[in-house]
Amino acid sequence: MTNSGSFLRLMKSSRAQRPLTIAISGSHSTGKTSLAAQLQQALTKLSFSVTASDEPIRQLEHGNKLRAGGPGYLKLLTIHFERLNRCATDLLLLDRSLIDFWSYLHVEQQAPPEIIALTEQLLPAYLSQVDHHFFLPIEFSVKADGYRPIDEGFRKKISDEILTGVADEQHSQLTGSPTQRISRALAVIHDLIETRAVSRSATISI
Repeated sequence: MTNSGSFLRLMKSSRAQRPLTIAISGSHSTGKTSLAAQLQQALTKLSFSVTASDEPIRQLEHGNKLRAGGPGYLKLLTIHFERLNRCATDLLLLDRSLIDFWSYLHVEQQAPPEIIALTEQLLPAYLSQVDHHFFLPIEFSVKADGYRPIDEGFRKKISDEILTGVADEQHSQLTGSPTQRISRALAVIHDLIETRAVSRSATISI
């Protein structure tokens, strides 16, 4: 089993050089991917250089199934860390956070115990690289697509677990129509950028 050191080496050594990093979290079918695409488009129009990173499970190689003892879980964990290092832009938008991954592991209880333990061990280091989480609650029913679970009870358990996870992190809960979510998200990002600029200016002055 890979130890935590190999994952930590995937992260950037200098926090000051990394982009503003925002993770979009929530249960499946809550609009995370759509929000990431809309934010990237809106911010690009405002002359920001933005990278929107796809949900890790969409990046798995064909046939790399999430079966107990299989390579899928370890690969997903690796992708979560690799995404932190694949950006040379002003802002990095992550479709899902490691909190999401941990929440699914915790609720499903299907992954190998060593994967669950490794993920829990790595969470603090990962979260130190994420500036803010946008949490999307369940506001509409899931549409059956043959891929995502349609059990609303399971969906709510995942949502509750993720919300518990982001509660101790800097986060904003986005609700309402797509337009309302975008408007709120852009306002939060504006404040984050402004705060970061003031902080860096103060550091330089010192």
